[in-house]
Parts: sequence; structure tokens; C-alpha cells
Amino acid sequence: MLIASLASAQTVMVSNASISQSPLASFQNNGSGVATLTFTESLGIAVPASSIAGLPTTIVGLSMQYIRPKNLDLTLISGTASQYFTVSYNPSTEVLRFKQSALIPANFTGTLYLLKLLKIQQ
Repeated sequence: MLIASLASAQTVMVSNASISQSPLASFQNNGSGVATLTFTESLGIAVPASSIAGLPTTIVGLSMQYIRPKNLDLTLISGTASQYFTVSYNPSTEVLRFKQSALIPANFTGTLYLLKLLKIQQ
């Protein structure tokens, strides 16, 4: 009996997270800001939208405990990486989730912008 397995692996990474309004004073005093994330596939292998089990290959979750898009408007999320994800927000867990919905090209580097972020008062 011969059992063969062909597998490929991708390296997907979210980095360089930042919030701007610089300086942050206006953001901290009920102003709004922009969060920027860099998304990279660095192994040189395209990332299929779903795995063999039919689940999204890549899911990115961001805790939104202290900040969130104005009026929870998910259309305020943009950037070159946004075309590869479906975005949802779970108010009970305060998590903004990006589920991969399209093939991400090999060696792709792009950005996600969360516009008009508001600070949540403590």
C-alpha cells in the first residue's frame, strides 16, 4: 500500500499595526484615528481561499476592546488587502474578524485600513 501526501504551506503575516492621529492626543480626546495593518504572504506560494475542509485558509481576528470603527460601519475598512477578505464584527466578543474569501497571490504585500476609529471610553 502506498500513501502519498502532497502539501504546500504558505506564510501569511499581519504586521506593522499602527493607529494614527499623530500626535495621539486628539484621538485620546474623543477624536478619530486610522488603524493600518500590513498583510504579507512571504513564502512565494499563493494562498487558496479555502482549505480542503472548506474553511477559510486565513482568519485574522482583532480585539476591538478599546477602539472600533465609527457606528460599527464595516464599509470604513479598505486597502489593497481588503479584496481578499470578508469582514465581520462580533459585539459579544468585541472581535473584528477578517475571513479569507479570495485567492491571495504569492508574494503579496498589502494594507488594511480601518478608517474613523473611535476610542471606547473606559
